[in-house]
Amino acid sequence: MSALTQVDFYATQEADFTAVFPLIAKIVEKAYKQQMPVFLYCQTEQYAKQTDDFLWTFGDISFLPHAILEKEPQAFAPILIGYSDVLPKDKNILINLADPVPSWHTEFKRVIEVVYQDNKSIARTHYKAYQALGVELKSHSV
Repeated sequence: MSALTQVDFYATQEADFTAVFPLIAKIVEKAYKQQMPVFLYCQTEQYAKQTDDFLWTFGDISFLPHAILEKEPQAFAPILIGYSDVLPKDKNILINLADPVPSWHTEFKRVIEVVYQDNKSIARTHYKAYQALGVELKSHSV
């Protein structure tokens, strides 16, 4: 992991993947406003589609320009969603929404993990994996 990589865990009491969409959208929106490219890595194509759908509808007056990378490989959107090992050109923020810690996470400056009730054991495994790499970890309760 590069010395510049930072790993943040955002812990919520929400029950499942779809319940954390508002939190994910807030994180993505904050990064977008700061002109930081974001890559949301999902477990499956279905989760990528759910994330895509939510980002289109999460706010009445907000707009987050995004695309699913596998469907639009030449997309220049500042927010990209993916579910395979196809990576964006800009590797600033990775929001890992998948069960495994992707082997290529070290290519990103910052990694964000979202913890909810249904994935607590997975999040603990991720925490230990990052910790074993000697990365400074930050936790946020939201």
